[in-house]
Amino acid sequence: MASNFVFKTIIKNSILMEGFSVLIEKLENTLKKNRHAALFLSGGSVMDGYPYLVEWLEKNPTLAKNLIIAMVDERYDQNPQHKDSNAYQAEMKSAIMSRARELGASIYTSLTADTFENDGEKYNSAVKRIFKETDTQFAVMGIGADGHTGGILPMDDKRYESLFTGNSYAVAIEYPQSQYVRRITITPYAIKQLDFILVIAQGENKREVITRLVKGSDEPIYKYPSLILRSAKDVLFLSDITIN
Repeated sequence: MASNFVFKTIIKNSILMEGFSVLIEKLENTLKKNRHAALFLSGGSVMDGYPYLVEWLEKNPTLAKNLIIAMVDERYDQNPQHKDSNAYQAEMKSAIMSRARELGASIYTSLTADTFENDGEKYNSAVKRIFKETDTQFAVMGIGADGHTGGILPMDDKRYESLFTGNSYAVAIEYPQSQYVRRITITPYAIKQLDFILVIAQGENKREVITRLVKGSDEPIYKYPSLILRSAKDVLFLSDITIN
């Protein structure tokens, strides 16, 4: 279990403000000490909170120079600007990538117009370098109704072991039955190294997986990958669902 796993039920209209306020305070505490921080962003509904990050950076522009922004996971296409890309959608929502870069932050992407396999290998090297070059690493993550988190979807045990045994920081994975077949994602190994993760999951359709994550479960991680978050260092999990 995470050394600090906190779950809070928050009214829907306040979840993003509260969650990103905590994240920003932690980022600021690192960056104001002239230390370097990495922030891994996810796609999905958590992107609605990214304008808070942009507003904060614009009010504190000198902090951006020690910040690296990267993606938790990405939907692969050889066109780095394809419209299903998590980075592209985050940019369309908030201009987080372009504005942070303008203010001096470093932006890492897993899509470089190379082959799927090569982009996966490149991103593994990049994420490994990010962890080495920063003092503190943060992430914003969600969970799906099927129990996935990041680009780690439910799979069988043999495939999970073949992909995630070892100390790779990111991998390229194909999911033939998924809407987005090819993904590049950080690994459970990398997730466990993160210093703080803000997790946001909303909606009645996620009650079962939220309950499993909050109360703990004997189910295997390959079946419910979001259970990886129970092993992270420091997690703040916010939801509009009440768990008794």
